[in-house]
Amino acid sequence: MLCRFTVVISIALLILSPLRPAAALDANELRAAIVAGLEGREGPLTGARLSYEEVRVRPHGAGHRVEIAGLATQPAESGVWAVIGDLAFTVEEAGQGFYRVRDLTTSESVSLHAADGSRAGLLTYRLGRFEGLWASAIASFLDMDLLTTDIRFAMADGSFLLSIEQVGAVSRGQQGEDGRYSQEADARATGVHSEVPGQGAFDVREITAESMVTGFDLDAYAALARELEVLGAREGEPSEADIAALFNRMSALDLFPRELAQRIRVSDLTAVDPGGQELFRLKSFEWDAGAEGMDEPLAGARLGAELHKLGLGPAAGAQRGLWQELVPHDAGFVLAIERLPAQRLWQALLRTMALTAGQAGQQQANPEAMGDMVAMMLLAEAIPALAEAGTNLRLPHFQIHSAAASLSAEGQFDVDPAATQGFSGWMNFALLGLDRTVELIQQEAAAGNPNAQSALVFAFMLKGLARREIDDQGRAVDRYDVVFTAEGQVLVNGQPFGVPAMPQ
Repeated sequence: MLCRFTVVISIALLILSPLRPAAALDANELRAAIVAGLEGREGPLTGARLSYEEVRVRPHGAGHRVEIAGLATQPAESGVWAVIGDLAFTVEEAGQGFYRVRDLTTSESVSLHAADGSRAGLLTYRLGRFEGLWASAIASFLDMDLLTTDIRFAMADGSFLLSIEQVGAVSRGQQGEDGRYSQEADARATGVHSEVPGQGAFDVREITAESMVTGFDLDAYAALARELEVLGAREGEPSEADIAALFNRMSALDLFPRELAQRIRVSDLTAVDPGGQELFRLKSFEWDAGAEGMDEPLAGARLGAELHKLGLGPAAGAQRGLWQELVPHDAGFVLAIERLPAQRLWQALLRTMALTAGQAGQQQANPEAMGDMVAMMLLAEAIPALAEAGTNLRLPHFQIHSAAASLSAEGQFDVDPAATQGFSGWMNFALLGLDRTVELIQQEAAAGNPNAQSALVFAFMLKGLARREIDDQGRAVDRYDVVFTAEGQVLVNGQPFGVPAMPQ
């Protein structure tokens, strides 16, 4: 969905991608670079094509004004293509390898067309503002300020409708004392409505995204861009040896940032049925991911998510009361990887890709055998690397809460090549409300639900395995201490569970 908001900005990114550092910005060279990007001869569109009626570049103030008339995409395999219309922007030099892009004007509409030329869909929007600092080394904007309003998309047959009140994005980059760069970015969309007539609709009050990356080396990315430019400038398709050599040279480039993080939050999501009756409502959902120490031998990574106040609406009908007790209204987890040899794994991946590229003929002849060999090569390097690093996977936080029950857990798994399963670890679970859950499942079984009987068997098994305690509020808490031994056994509260482990 977000790609629909920024289709014109994305096209502008691709058009600018071939720009390279130059002593002075020349109108003819700038036009040639843009045409090369449009025609797929340079940049990320290599091998693809955009069509256009005319490209004009003329001096304008301290820079140049670029005007592209009749911009459109080439038909995809499905035959669908898009008319983007006219696009214009001003480009000014802003230092070695940097270009200030401003005063963007567009047709403020993109029409989709089927293979027979008939209109398949229409996207319209109002571009409030756009300005950015283009960095040639990363073929992207280091700084950007974007505001788009009144975004609407509809399929011509009425099968899908989308509207967004406003989309804004701001990013800021800066160079540190060590010469490396950092970038922080924020984006926000409000008033999102999507609808499939006859099936239902979704409304979201707000979607926000935050991202941060620190300590990335623009010179390393510039070196990679030059490698790709040299490879693309050769006549004909690159050979297998050329591609393999590229992967090998990439291993010498410092492409990892020091730290990166991203957070996405969805607020006030509502789903309704075809009649407009509310199916469910969610107050918020948040996704959080990040990594640190990527420029060091051992890195760390984390992943987390949480949802708040999920509730069923009137459209749930007779099942609403039952499921209102069982469906989680709040949940969340945090997963962490510690002592991760990220750079060593990256080197192993590049070596494997180089070997794969060098044996492309064999891959085409027997892709399954080649895939198995690649997997074995990666595992042969990854497992010793993880073991030597002492990599472990931790679950410091896990909680699910419903009206009937609550479950919390924590645990840790360590890479152990000597273990039967390649790892050992433990997890501790605490379950509150098991008795009430059993009652609800029994009610479902009595009502004739065919799936309730198997669920009931599982619930009684949980009761049999549990170590029951009474908490300080007088509630029954069922605990499960699960241990995964190096010998391949699974112990639940000290007792063996499941079938005996098979040899590795």
